[in-house]
Amino acid sequence: MDIMKRIIIIVASVCLSIMSCRQRQNQPKSTHDKFNLDFEQVENGMPVGWDTKGGYDYIFSSDSNIVKSGKYSASIEMYEGTPQFGVLGLIIHNNYEGKRVTLSGYVKSENVDDYASLLMRIDPEIGVKEVKIKGTTDWKKYEVSLKMNPRKTKAFAVGAILVGKGKVWFDDVRICIDGKDINELESVEIERISLLSI
Repeated sequence: MDIMKRIIIIVASVCLSIMSCRQRQNQPKSTHDKFNLDFEQVENGMPVGWDTKGGYDYIFSSDSNIVKSGKYSASIEMYEGTPQFGVLGLIIHNNYEGKRVTLSGYVKSENVDDYASLLMRIDPEIGVKEVKIKGTTDWKKYEVSLKMNPRKTKAFAVGAILVGKGKVWFDDVRICIDGKDINELESVEIERISLLSI
Protein backbone atom coordinates (compact mmCIF):
# COMPACT_ATOMS: atom_id res chain seq x y z
CA MET A 1 0.00 0.00 0.00
CA ASP A 2 2.89 2.37 0.74
CA ILE A 3 4.20 1.81 -2.79
CA MET A 4 0.80 2.74 -4.23
CA LYS A 5 0.67 5.92 -2.15
CA ARG A 6 4.15 6.87 -3.29
CA ILE A 7 3.08 6.37 -6.90
CA ILE A 8 0.04 8.60 -6.32
CA ILE A 9 2.24 11.36 -4.86
CA ILE A 10 4.62 11.12 -7.81
CA VAL A 11 1.71 11.28 -10.27
CA ALA A 12 0.10 14.19 -8.39
CA SER A 13 3.45 15.97 -8.34
CA VAL A 14 3.80 15.47 -12.09
CA CYS A 15 0.26 16.82 -12.54
CA LEU A 16 1.33 19.99 -10.74
CA SER A 17 4.22 20.34 -13.18
CA ILE A 18 1.92 19.80 -16.18
CA MET A 19 -0.40 22.53 -14.87
CA SER A 20 2.49 24.98 -15.07
CA CYS A 21 2.21 25.12 -18.86
CA ARG A 22 -1.30 26.54 -18.58
CA GLN A 23 -0.61 28.85 -15.63
CA ARG A 24 2.41 30.72 -16.99
CA GLN A 25 0.16 33.65 -17.85
CA ASN A 26 -1.33 36.01 -15.28
CA GLN A 27 1.43 35.60 -12.70
CA PRO A 28 1.38 38.55 -10.28
CA LYS A 29 4.24 40.94 -11.07
CA SER A 30 3.96 43.18 -8.01
CA THR A 31 2.16 43.60 -4.71
CA HIS A 32 -0.74 45.20 -6.62
CA ASP A 33 -1.57 41.77 -8.08
CA LYS A 34 -2.18 38.90 -5.65
CA PHE A 35 -2.26 35.12 -5.85
CA ASN A 36 -5.79 33.89 -5.07
CA LEU A 37 -4.74 31.99 -1.93
CA ASP A 38 -7.92 32.71 0.03
CA PHE A 39 -10.11 31.46 -2.87
CA GLU A 40 -12.18 34.66 -2.76
CA GLN A 41 -11.85 35.31 -6.51
CA VAL A 42 -14.30 32.98 -8.24
CA GLU A 43 -15.19 32.52 -11.89
CA ASN A 44 -17.57 29.89 -13.28
CA GLY A 45 -17.77 28.22 -9.87
CA MET A 46 -13.98 27.77 -9.57
CA PRO A 47 -11.22 29.66 -7.73
CA VAL A 48 -9.42 31.93 -10.21
CA GLY A 49 -5.83 30.96 -10.99
CA TRP A 50 -6.12 27.36 -9.77
CA ASP A 51 -6.13 24.37 -12.12
CA THR A 52 -7.39 20.79 -11.74
CA LYS A 53 -6.15 17.32 -12.65
CA GLY A 54 -7.16 13.79 -11.79
CA GLY A 55 -9.96 11.29 -12.21
CA TYR A 56 -13.18 12.11 -14.03
CA ASP A 57 -15.23 11.23 -10.95
CA TYR A 58 -13.87 14.16 -8.92
CA ILE A 59 -15.74 17.44 -8.56
CA PHE A 60 -13.80 20.67 -7.98
CA SER A 61 -15.62 23.81 -6.89
CA SER A 62 -15.77 26.98 -4.84
CA ASP A 63 -18.00 26.50 -1.79
CA SER A 64 -19.89 29.41 -0.22
CA ASN A 65 -21.59 27.29 2.48
CA ILE A 66 -18.63 25.70 4.27
CA VAL A 67 -15.82 28.21 4.83
CA LYS A 68 -13.12 28.91 7.38
CA SER A 69 -13.26 32.64 6.68
CA GLY A 70 -14.38 34.97 3.91
CA LYS A 71 -17.04 34.04 1.36
CA TYR A 72 -15.50 30.96 -0.28
CA SER A 73 -13.41 27.88 0.28
CA ALA A 74 -12.24 25.41 -2.38
CA SER A 75 -13.42 21.79 -2.35
CA ILE A 76 -12.65 18.45 -3.96
CA GLU A 77 -15.21 15.64 -3.84
CA MET A 78 -15.16 12.09 -5.16
CA TYR A 79 -18.59 11.80 -6.78
CA GLU A 80 -18.91 8.17 -7.90
CA GLY A 81 -17.08 5.50 -9.85
CA THR A 82 -13.58 4.20 -9.28
CA PRO A 83 -11.59 6.04 -6.58
CA GLN A 84 -8.42 7.66 -7.90
CA PHE A 85 -7.29 11.16 -6.98
CA GLY A 86 -8.05 14.80 -7.70
CA VAL A 87 -5.55 17.68 -7.52
CA LEU A 88 -6.26 21.40 -7.26
CA GLY A 89 -3.02 23.23 -7.97
CA LEU A 90 -1.38 26.62 -8.30
CA ILE A 91 1.99 27.02 -10.03
CA ILE A 92 4.23 29.99 -9.22
CA HIS A 93 6.67 30.90 -11.99
CA ASN A 94 7.83 34.13 -10.37
CA ASN A 95 11.10 33.92 -8.48
CA TYR A 96 11.87 35.31 -5.03
CA GLU A 97 14.97 35.72 -2.90
CA GLY A 98 14.94 33.45 0.13
CA LYS A 99 16.04 30.21 1.73
CA ARG A 100 12.78 28.52 2.77
CA VAL A 101 9.23 28.44 1.41
CA THR A 102 6.34 27.45 3.64
CA LEU A 103 2.82 26.48 2.60
CA SER A 104 0.10 26.63 5.24
CA GLY A 105 -3.66 26.37 5.08
CA TYR A 106 -6.81 25.18 6.78
CA VAL A 107 -8.35 21.84 5.81
CA LYS A 108 -11.70 20.25 6.69
CA SER A 109 -12.56 16.69 5.65
CA GLU A 110 -15.62 14.45 5.44
CA ASN A 111 -15.48 10.64 5.13
CA VAL A 112 -12.03 10.64 3.50
CA ASP A 113 -11.22 6.92 3.27
CA ASP A 114 -7.64 7.18 2.00
CA TYR A 115 -6.29 10.69 2.55
CA ALA A 116 -6.39 14.37 1.65
CA SER A 117 -3.32 16.54 1.62
CA LEU A 118 -1.64 19.89 1.18
CA LEU A 119 1.25 19.37 -1.22
CA MET A 120 4.22 21.51 -2.26
CA ARG A 121 6.84 20.87 -4.94
CA ILE A 122 9.90 22.85 -6.02
CA ASP A 123 11.27 22.36 -9.54
CA PRO A 124 13.66 21.15 -10.65
CA GLU A 125 13.33 18.24 -8.21
CA ILE A 126 14.45 20.06 -5.11
CA GLY A 127 11.75 18.29 -3.20
CA VAL A 128 8.14 17.35 -2.63
CA LYS A 129 6.46 17.54 0.76
CA GLU A 130 2.93 17.00 2.02
CA VAL A 131 0.73 16.54 5.10
CA LYS A 132 -1.99 13.88 5.22
CA ILE A 133 -5.54 14.10 6.58
CA LYS A 134 -7.94 11.15 6.92
CA GLY A 135 -11.54 10.55 8.03
CA THR A 136 -13.86 13.38 9.14
CA THR A 137 -12.14 16.39 10.69
CA ASP A 138 -13.04 19.97 11.52
CA TRP A 139 -11.05 22.93 10.24
CA LYS A 140 -7.39 22.59 11.24
CA LYS A 141 -4.27 24.42 10.14
CA TYR A 142 -1.53 22.39 8.41
CA GLU A 143 1.92 23.42 7.23
CA VAL A 144 4.71 22.11 5.01
CA SER A 145 8.09 23.70 4.37
CA LEU A 146 10.97 23.19 1.93
CA LYS A 147 14.39 24.71 1.43
CA MET A 148 14.69 26.74 -1.75
CA ASN A 149 17.54 27.96 -3.95
CA PRO A 150 16.37 30.90 -6.11
CA ARG A 151 19.29 30.47 -8.53
CA LYS A 152 18.21 26.93 -9.36
CA THR A 153 14.44 27.17 -8.92
CA LYS A 154 12.37 27.31 -12.11
CA ALA A 155 8.97 27.20 -10.40
CA PHE A 156 7.24 25.93 -7.34
CA ALA A 157 3.80 24.44 -7.03
CA VAL A 158 1.28 24.18 -4.24
CA GLY A 159 -1.71 21.92 -4.32
CA ALA A 160 -4.57 20.28 -2.53
CA ILE A 161 -5.21 16.60 -3.19
CA LEU A 162 -7.92 14.07 -2.41
CA VAL A 163 -7.01 10.40 -2.79
CA GLY A 164 -9.90 7.93 -2.72
CA LYS A 165 -13.44 8.68 -1.56
CA GLY A 166 -14.78 11.58 0.49
CA LYS A 167 -14.83 15.34 0.36
CA VAL A 168 -12.31 17.93 1.48
CA TRP A 169 -12.32 21.73 1.82
CA PHE A 170 -9.34 24.09 1.78
CA ASP A 171 -9.25 27.73 2.91
CA ASP A 172 -6.92 30.54 3.97
CA VAL A 173 -3.90 29.12 2.16
CA ARG A 174 -0.72 31.10 2.69
CA ILE A 175 2.71 30.91 1.08
CA CYS A 176 5.61 32.50 2.95
CA ILE A 177 9.24 32.87 1.99
CA ASP A 178 11.50 33.26 5.01
CA GLY A 179 8.39 34.18 7.02
CA LYS A 180 7.15 36.86 4.60
CA ASP A 181 3.82 36.54 2.77
CA ILE A 182 4.37 35.98 -0.96
CA ASN A 183 1.54 38.40 -1.76
CA GLU A 184 3.57 41.17 -0.11
CA LEU A 185 6.83 40.36 -1.91
CA GLU A 186 8.15 41.68 -5.21
CA SER A 187 9.31 39.00 -7.63
CA VAL A 188 12.91 39.30 -8.78
CA GLU A 189 14.96 38.34 -11.81
CA ILE A 190 17.67 36.00 -10.62
CA GLU A 191 20.46 34.71 -12.83
CA ARG A 192 20.12 30.96 -12.56
CA ILE A 193 23.05 28.60 -12.36
CA SER A 194 23.16 26.16 -15.23
CA LEU A 195 22.17 22.73 -13.98
CA LEU A 196 24.86 21.30 -16.25
CA SER A 197 27.54 23.05 -14.25
CA ILE A 198 26.45 21.60 -10.91
